[in-house]
Amino acid sequence: MDPAALTLAYYLPIVDAIRARQTELVSLVGDDVMYLRAYFAETDIYVAVRGDIAARVSSNRSVTAGGDSAMLGKATAGPLYELALSLDAESADLRSRPEEESATFFLGGDGVAVELGSSWADWAEAGRR
Repeated sequence: MDPAALTLAYYLPIVDAIRARQTELVSLVGDDVMYLRAYFAETDIYVAVRGDIAARVSSNRSVTAGGDSAMLGKATAGPLYELALSLDAESADLRSRPEEESATFFLGGDGVAVELGSSWADWAEAGRR
């Protein structure tokens, strides 16, 4: 499987899971990057993905075990792959900003964020000790 198709195969289930819920566009880290976010009540978490990533993941694409790039859509996979590569420098900058650190908020270098709900407060507090 080529790297662009693999990138799409990675993001597709994340974006689809978010889109299957009620979504909102939010700014998470105080810059102008918007994230598509949804709440998962069964685990009391918010999952978000950068809006520019979500926009490059078509909801009508299918990922096959054979990794057929034609099925994945090279028109979508190529730009998504290039965007994913560019996130490394941005995420390194975010990780160097201590004000963004939190026991209940996690932003990965892949542009995917997880924010824990209030039911996780005891776990988060225990992690700070």
